[in-house]
Amino acid sequence: MLYDPENREVYFSTEMIQSEADANASYEHFKAYQQACINNPGIMFKNQMRDADGVPSNAKTAVGVIAGIAFILCIIAAVLCIPIKKYEYIPWIIGALMLVLGIVPFVASKPQKAAGFAESVLCQRIGGAVSLLGAAGLIAVHFLYPKDNMTLYLLALLCEIAAVLFLAMLVKTIGYVKAPKTVYSEEVKATCIGYVRTYNSNGDHDSMPVFLPVHSPVFEYYYDGTKYQAYYDILQNGKDGKIPVGLETKIRIDPASPGRVYGDNKNLLSGPVCGTILFFVAAAVLLILLLI
Repeated sequence: MLYDPENREVYFSTEMIQSEADANASYEHFKAYQQACINNPGIMFKNQMRDADGVPSNAKTAVGVIAGIAFILCIIAAVLCIPIKKYEYIPWIIGALMLVLGIVPFVASKPQKAAGFAESVLCQRIGGAVSLLGAAGLIAVHFLYPKDNMTLYLLALLCEIAAVLFLAMLVKTIGYVKAPKTVYSEEVKATCIGYVRTYNSNGDHDSMPVFLPVHSPVFEYYYDGTKYQAYYDILQNGKDGKIPVGLETKIRIDPASPGRVYGDNKNLLSGPVCGTILFFVAAAVLLILLLI
């Protein structure tokens, strides 16, 4: 991710092993940024809508807003179908949601310029195709299964949804595992010029949020004659770094967007892997119940 001195989201210093004074300054910087976002929510929204090159993306903003609104409205509508017992509307509502989510990877502007860690464009589009097929599958279930046996009908709907989510999570898992070769495929020499630090929320403890420190080296390097200063797309846990400032090292970058630097993604893998296993088991159990 490109380092921008004007971006107040992260704190920069040249300390690899953080002193107490620098740690306090980092935390005060983080709290000041939080307060600024509370006072002006547009600051955080603007940062989130930047692409990997630090450029605000109007197309990304529009697609993100539309997809977000569609997701919320569809989930609310599907839930409301249950108390009024209009179950036959559920496949149309969830199908519409899958349709929107399936189209997004195909129409998003320059999907290779994702601001954070992401699987390859191919995997994103395969995931979109899975979602589109899922939408068609829900409509097929709606017409193939009789409505006079509502239990069977709902089991078929849930089985189809679980199968789609299993395939989507499987594609994302494969994409994450293959990212070092399919996305961050270029190795370059870079010099560590300092560190950026911030904090991630780790849930609540006694009604108070707990924030854990994360960090990344900031690298300076050249690619195709252009100088870049960037840090890992995935910040590392902890406050202390391992690469001395001034040391030259090798990093992996995304040649389609050279400001993106590969960081260890093991922490991100747990979600897709757990989702893959969970939805596979759910789909298998529901399929067995359908067949017996």
